[in-house]
Amino acid sequence: MLLVALALVALQGLVFAQSKTSLNIQSNQVGAKVYLNDNLAGYTSPNFSTLVVPGQYRIRVAKDGFREFSTTVVVGQSPITIIANLGGPPPPQPPKPPSNPPSPPSTKHQLSIESNVGGAQVYLNGAYAGTTPFSAMLMPSSYDIVIRHDGYEEYSRTVRLGGSYKFYASLNPMALPVYIDAANAPGGSVYRDSTLMGSLPYRGAWMPGNYSIRITAPGYADFTDRVFMTGPLTMQVSLTPFLIEYEIRIPEFFATFAGKSVGFKDLQIYLDGRRLDSPQGKAVQGMHRMTIFLGEFRFETEFELAPGRFAMIEPKFGITIR
Repeated sequence: MLLVALALVALQGLVFAQSKTSLNIQSNQVGAKVYLNDNLAGYTSPNFSTLVVPGQYRIRVAKDGFREFSTTVVVGQSPITIIANLGGPPPPQPPKPPSNPPSPPSTKHQLSIESNVGGAQVYLNGAYAGTTPFSAMLMPSSYDIVIRHDGYEEYSRTVRLGGSYKFYASLNPMALPVYIDAANAPGGSVYRDSTLMGSLPYRGAWMPGNYSIRITAPGYADFTDRVFMTGPLTMQVSLTPFLIEYEIRIPEFFATFAGKSVGFKDLQIYLDGRRLDSPQGKAVQGMHRMTIFLGEFRFETEFELAPGRFAMIEPKFGITIR
């Protein structure tokens, strides 16, 4: 029985081997690759033949530089011949787009700013960008704009830039602190452009601008100056006092020496510690000390020179000013 079974198996294999069918491919190219169901079966020379069992086959014939041939056939008991002519070079393929194509560049737009104050500082989104008049090419975006200048209130606005944009920024002046004093002339007067502003020491608040300032005080020469205010103003000055002409007159019966009335040349006279060599001179207004020596006699007193053109000084048992 074992021998009978082996004989049947061998017979079945023989039957299958004999049931294969001839598949012939004729091509116009030598060396083309022949694929049966995507498996390489051989090369054309220029024809190709093989035996296949009945069934459906997908046939592909390809060669570099030529358009490949492909078809599908159903193989039965009869031989099959296929004409596979390869065409010319394959048509050029369009280039593949990059996986991450670059974004087209965005167009910049012009931002222009003019102001009633030249040289004002311009800040874009907190960063310093320039001064007015200002112009720049910027990417489309939203911008927080701040404009600053000493002596003026801050100007701000937000601009959505989607095209060229221009605007005018009007900055409002800001009042600035002012302090003016003349230590040697307290109570003097301060004038601004011929308008009395107050007495020394003066404190106030002025708007930025160009001003003429005059400081006056009795007995002192006027102080004048011109200022252009862009920030706080502090002035501390010293006024020049007027010199008062004087003459020292010794009365006839002020004193006698050896039976004669004495005069200026007979006395040693000191004014504020300085010995005088002439009865005429000049002195500033205010309090003064006079000391007179006649031999062993010493006479000393204080007196005041008020503002005026001339003073006559006469020593008596005191000092008379007239």
